[in-house]
Amino acid sequence: MHIGIDCRAMLGKGGIAHYTYNLVKNLLIQDRKNNYVLFFDAKMSQSLGNTLEQLHCSIKYFPGSDFKKVLPFIYTHFVIGNFLNRQKLDLFHAPTGSLPLTYRGKAVITIHDLAIYKHPEWFPSGQWFSKKIVVPRSLKKADKIIAVSENTKQDIIDLFQIPEHKIQVIYEASSLSSRGGGQSPTRPACRSQGSGRKQSPLETKLHNLDNYILFIGTLEPRKNLTRLLKAFALYCRKYPKKTEKLVIIGGEGWKFEPIYQAVVDLKLKTRVVFTGYVSEKRKTELLKGAKALVFPSLYEGFGLPALEAMSLGVPVICSNNSALGEISNQAAFLVNPRDIRSIFRGLARVLPDKALREELKERGLARARLFSWSKCARETLKVFKSTIKS
Repeated sequence: MHIGIDCRAMLGKGGIAHYTYNLVKNLLIQDRKNNYVLFFDAKMSQSLGNTLEQLHCSIKYFPGSDFKKVLPFIYTHFVIGNFLNRQKLDLFHAPTGSLPLTYRGKAVITIHDLAIYKHPEWFPSGQWFSKKIVVPRSLKKADKIIAVSENTKQDIIDLFQIPEHKIQVIYEASSLSSRGGGQSPTRPACRSQGSGRKQSPLETKLHNLDNYILFIGTLEPRKNLTRLLKAFALYCRKYPKKTEKLVIIGGEGWKFEPIYQAVVDLKLKTRVVFTGYVSEKRKTELLKGAKALVFPSLYEGFGLPALEAMSLGVPVICSNNSALGEISNQAAFLVNPRDIRSIFRGLARVLPDKALREELKERGLARARLFSWSKCARETLKVFKSTIKS
């Protein structure tokens, strides 16, 4: 069988890049019988090419990628679609959830979340065509749909009336490991003083952290950071002897400005640290040193930061909505993300209670062991095979 996979998302950042890379990597390890064609529209790094290209795997580039900048619609739906039609694939997998309108072959798509349909106010305008045409047509065109959670599956059914038998839930996984789980957390590593390189103010600040809680996510409305900041400010006022800082990992997204303003208005400048986007290595270091991950997002199709924290034995305080309750499954302390006092109660209950944090740590480690990229790849391969045979 010749299976094509759109791998362009690998070159980006965030959850879909993480999903695509780990899924493809594990498919290539597990499946030596089928031939894979990995599609990009730009030259990837040599190290990525060396990792992916094998005897049963080839890499192809969509033609005319410069054309994408001028006429992205023509490039995506005609150039790419027609190119794929000529490849004689038995199946094409789109991990980003959308197919070129002109593609005619068998297809599987992965849907990560449908927040833009449930809460359009959280997103910038200008996505009408994708929202109204491309995604609905891709859902109907696809032979099989992979949903990353039961919650996402139900959203697909409710919003688009897709038959349930067409949708398969396959969970994502964490790539992070506690490496034994019982090890004590370590503070973020930094260069030694003798390295000859002067540390930046941020590096110095991160190096000196020894009592902090962590948030991971893009700075945007649906991540609910303004309510988290208000809850944290309440915690600081109620417990003036507590010294925890709130470290926020994530790049600036749409409407990020009110988040910075809230820090100023709430007089939290000495208690909140923004790191911006960080590497996977630095994120892991910060997670390992955190007292807890606090993740009161308003909507998640899966909720990878919560699973990553659990896989490292870090206690999790997260929302009781969307997929987060499903993924954590009683291994996290759940809060109502729309209620500032509920988030505050989560902080006040978990942070001072070492025994509770230890209990959440053990529950989280046990829960995280049920998720793996090997399992994700194995179940995805079953979907590929059943689709080709149908």
